[in-house]
Amino acid sequence: MFSIGGWLVFFFFIEHLGQQSLAASQMLRSIFGIVGVGTWALATTCNTMVSNVIGQGKPRVVMGVILKISKLSLIYASIISVLLLLFSKQFLSLYSNDPTLIGFTIPSLRVIVVATLIMSLSTVAFNGVVGTGNTLVTLTMEISGVGLYLVYCYFVIHLWRSDLYLCWGSEFVYWTCLLIGSFWYLRSGKWRGKQI
Repeated sequence: MFSIGGWLVFFFFIEHLGQQSLAASQMLRSIFGIVGVGTWALATTCNTMVSNVIGQGKPRVVMGVILKISKLSLIYASIISVLLLLFSKQFLSLYSNDPTLIGFTIPSLRVIVVATLIMSLSTVAFNGVVGTGNTLVTLTMEISGVGLYLVYCYFVIHLWRSDLYLCWGSEFVYWTCLLIGSFWYLRSGKWRGKQI
């Protein structure tokens, strides 16, 4: 609910920047989803595997599982990101044949390409936390991440009406918040001894 609600507010704000920004953002959202398919699949795998090894009474294996899956996710996202950077115009031309819109979208595409690298790590780490079974911690992280995301969107998009690539910088805020929170919780060891 929080994540989807954050996207909804983001697009409400983007809509006020004009037709071109909205059209570019629709293309970028689709591209973000394409990259996300693989990283979210690996993140769900991490969730299941963490729960499994904790259930087997092997909490010492948890961090190794999360690190291995994080590496796979980062490799996947890096390959897709390099392809998107090398073939930006060609890929965007699948969505539109308007060269002005494609040129307008490219700076924001570069921003989300870098954001997907952070996303590839944070989704896996966050789902590792989900796999530990502490729903209160995961809910707190999600609310905090979306809250900071919305504050960024309010100022950068709604009040300051910044360039589109800065608006898409909101993805850095959300994914970095989840990554830091997940890393802190996993590193703290507070999940150890949790019964699932």
